[in-house]
Amino acid sequence: MPSIAEDVRRLFLKELDAADGTGAKIKLCRAVLADPGSKDTFRQIAAMDQLSELLGPEALEDLLPYLGLNYWRLRDHSRQVAVPLIKAMGGAEIEALLAAASQPSKAGLFQSIALAKSQSALAAAKNGLKDDSPAVRAAAVTAYAALGGGTADIFAHLASAQSIGERHACEDVLLARIGDAPSIALLRKAAATDDAKEFNRVMFALSYSPSREADKVMLEIAAAAPKRAKILGPHSVRRMVIGPKGYGDITGDEAIDFADAMLRINLEPRIVKLLGYIHEARALNSLMFCLRNGYSDAAESLITNAEGMENLSAADAKIAAKALQDVIEYIEVTRLRGGLKAHMNKDDNYVGWKALQARAGKVLLKIHKPEAAPIPTFDDLDLDR
Repeated sequence: MPSIAEDVRRLFLKELDAADGTGAKIKLCRAVLADPGSKDTFRQIAAMDQLSELLGPEALEDLLPYLGLNYWRLRDHSRQVAVPLIKAMGGAEIEALLAAASQPSKAGLFQSIALAKSQSALAAAKNGLKDDSPAVRAAAVTAYAALGGGTADIFAHLASAQSIGERHACEDVLLARIGDAPSIALLRKAAATDDAKEFNRVMFALSYSPSREADKVMLEIAAAAPKRAKILGPHSVRRMVIGPKGYGDITGDEAIDFADAMLRINLEPRIVKLLGYIHEARALNSLMFCLRNGYSDAAESLITNAEGMENLSAADAKIAAKALQDVIEYIEVTRLRGGLKAHMNKDDNYVGWKALQARAGKVLLKIHKPEAAPIPTFDDLDLDR
């Protein structure tokens, strides 16, 4: 579809050329930009370009309402125009501009500062981390990181973040910083600290690395010291979701490889829960390991995992069927023995375990199709005992 942008621009420039003097030209541009919601998009874009040429950095005051606008076309163009203007400003000027801006405009200005990478705005970006608005704080994180702000400050902000936007902003900038070999080596060295709180912070940082090398480091540390394994356990679950490109950039096999290795060192509840949503037969083996080693919550994760399985190969169906048989037997022997009468006066969730066993039986029938050969040693009457 042809665009009218060039035609509108040409007409606006013709009108601007007819204006009597620089003052009149500035007045015309400002009149066009006075109402960001006027829907005169291409005329507004042309006015932004011309006003920036006429006023230089002073034009930023007129661009402020557009920097945080919801409409992407005007917002993105205003930020593009703002970048060279910001580069020409000093720190005091930028701070004054931020002080005069509304919250949406302030957030947009911080995003523009990040694009400009203006070192004179570093102090302003750091101050922005304490702003009253979560959106502004999130944008300030992006700006602070783009200007080379301290990683320790970003981690501290992540730990105290009050909104999802802030957390995501912190995580995004940190993922770009802690994936290279020097960073991993530094974190490995820092992990040798005797201070438990400092060790916790180091593991927190290591867990966000996009490098798979972080898996090896975390597993080595956990294997070397059981007490430390307990501290790093809650952080280790991130290794099952974070890859080179951020969240979700990791295969099921990679997630299970890490989970299985870590669970053999430390039965971390968060890993057990997450394994319930990686619908692959190998995950069931890992969960069965947890169950055999006394972590009963693995039973529900195992059954939840199997319930979500589809289109299994014959080999995977065999693994899943065996795991389900085992979990049914585990529940029967450890939770249901003696029947309802034996558990009537006990607060041991007999009914809940019975329902869980029924779910296991139902999914077993789905995985091991009725028309298939019977499973050796399996007696379906066991489901009712």
